[in-house]
Amino acid sequence: MAGPRFRLQGLLHLAQAQQKQCRAAVAEAVQAEQILRQHLAQVQNQLQQALQQRQPGQGPVDLDRLMEAARYQLVLEAQHRHLQGQLVQLQQELQRRQARLAEANRQVRLLEKLRQRQFQRWQAEQLRWEQQALDELASVHSLRRENP
Repeated sequence: MAGPRFRLQGLLHLAQAQQKQCRAAVAEAVQAEQILRQHLAQVQNQLQQALQQRQPGQGPVDLDRLMEAARYQLVLEAQHRHLQGQLVQLQQELQRRQARLAEANRQVRLLEKLRQRQFQRWQAEQLRWEQQALDELASVHSLRRENP
């Protein structure tokens, strides 16, 4: 027995394709977030180094070096703020993609559940038909034994 043809199979295939696309989009956003976090950590390290360079050392103060370090620190701080903003935007996008994935998962589960129910109804109907056929055979056999 091959089973019944699921009328919504095409829709199920589309839902599964959408689910696959959503998974890929979430994975892409997670990877982008990881890369952005690494870049942010690098900028933070550079910022720490710039702060250390601005600390006055022993001996005469080199004003040019201190000014250059201050400008570099400002650039790094601006980069840090920019990356933080990008991270917030990326996290929002990740949440949107995760919500779309959750909806795609829900659609696939719903269609698979419908397919399973249809199969179970078909199976029950097959068993009922088989039981009717066996009952008819038994009654015919019983009649033949009684009336030789």
